Amino acid sequence: MNLTPEQQAILNGEKGEVLAKVMKTLVMYGDAFGAEKLVPVTSKYGHTVISFGINTMKPVYDLYDQLLASGVKFQQKFTADPLPLDPNVPSNLLQNLVFKQFMYKLQPRYEEQLRRMGMKDEKDFTCACYFDEVGNIPEKVVSADVGFVFKNRIVYGGRSGGLYIVSDERIQKLTFPDAEYLYRVSYNPDNPSEWLISGQTKSGGIFSRVCNIFAGTLQNLCVNGKPAYKAALFNGRCFYAERGENGFEDRRIAEAAEFTRTDLVFEKSAILETLDTLPTTFQMVGKFTKATYNWAKSGFKLADEAELKRRKSTCNKCNFWYPTARMGLGKCLKCGCSSAKLKLASESCPIGKW
Repeated sequence: MNLTPEQQAILNGEKGEVLAKVMKTLVMYGDAFGAEKLVPVTSKYGHTVISFGINTMKPVYDLYDQLLASGVKFQQKFTADPLPLDPNVPSNLLQNLVFKQFMYKLQPRYEEQLRRMGMKDEKDFTCACYFDEVGNIPEKVVSADVGFVFKNRIVYGGRSGGLYIVSDERIQKLTFPDAEYLYRVSYNPDNPSEWLISGQTKSGGIFSRVCNIFAGTLQNLCVNGKPAYKAALFNGRCFYAERGENGFEDRRIAEAAEFTRTDLVFEKSAILETLDTLPTTFQMVGKFTKATYNWAKSGFKLADEAELKRRKSTCNKCNFWYPTARMGLGKCLKCGCSSAKLKLASESCPIGKW
């Protein structure tokens, strides 16, 4: 992984042995999944799904004690999933004995650790942290019903209208003319260029397809002659949502004993459009030079507070704004500039929004 000088210093132990172990763990985890770098966490609050003090996780709580004892400062407050023992839920004597004295014996210890690490509020144990009364509202990157993120590529879309593919080089749109709705879009971990797409056709039937826009291939994915609905491929095996006897939503995860991939003609079954090509490095240098000249010509004038706020608000609502890019500075997918451009009074939006 490519680390910044600050991250490398932490890994080298310049901020203590404990933080060096933390950074080493992150780097090893990133290497295992082919990550190129660490990305900034830009949200105001975090969230942990571990909210229970179960005995089998004692080594994890021991590690938390080491972190706290080392004086590590947690930069972000967070919420957590619901508590396993809710005092508002009735329980009998035997249940209290089993849960409190055996199964969740470490619960008080873990809740105290959460408090010391930066739990937002002792009442913020919830799986709906985005509610207004809790206030842990996720940062909106883009509106999507289906899609995924893989390295530097975002694939997303609504229930209808096709898929948008955003990479460092371009923005594309993939449409299936016969599709009415999209229900699930994921990628094949054995070959991330293959995307697994399930949906409903305009005639009401279900489809499951394997699409590779880079190779220009498209296949129907079926089990026993029927579409493998919401399928996942892993190590040559196929898992899918098998339908039960009580209606469309009565389903269970099943592994297919056998499955087939039948070729379709990509050009007849799909439409792939390039909506925009992102600026190259050479073009960005030219834009930066011109922007600097215009700024100097204006007397290095900065946008006032009201104008800066208006520009930020406009960009945050725009589909071309990618707020987590460039270490949190953001990136416009039209002009390629970061949020630094917003401060220059001489600059304007490439599509005329400000």
